[in-house]
Amino acid sequence: MIRFSQAVEYGFLGLIELAKAKKPLALGELAKRANVPDNFLAKIFQRLQRAGIVVSKRGKTGGFVFPENNSSLSLWKVLSAIEGSNTLQKCVGEKGRYCECDRNKKCLLQKVWSDAQKSLEDTMEKWTIADLLK
Repeated sequence: MIRFSQAVEYGFLGLIELAKAKKPLALGELAKRANVPDNFLAKIFQRLQRAGIVVSKRGKTGGFVFPENNSSLSLWKVLSAIEGSNTLQKCVGEKGRYCECDRNKKCLLQKVWSDAQKSLEDTMEKWTIADLLK
């Protein structure tokens, strides 16, 4: 069975709580609200910050902020920021460029993997953080 990593789940849970707050939240408070380990969430939110999905503010009233203009961000973009490459199989990434098997030209499964990949991407692209908050 295909499963997303714990980092993806925690990242989405933290991001949802941050978007609901509509104000800066310290990492500890955010982890508490999302019910996830703060040390793990810190690593995930560093990735989200580098991708421009969240902003970190310093100071007494600082913490992480979810910019209002990011509410239309697709779940696929968030997933990509957390996980990096999101292909189900290497042979479906960038037109099979990463295929490591010698069956690339006549592989009967490649079309199945490509269709499954497209379905996953399409579903995750159509959902946004704002959709989850409705």
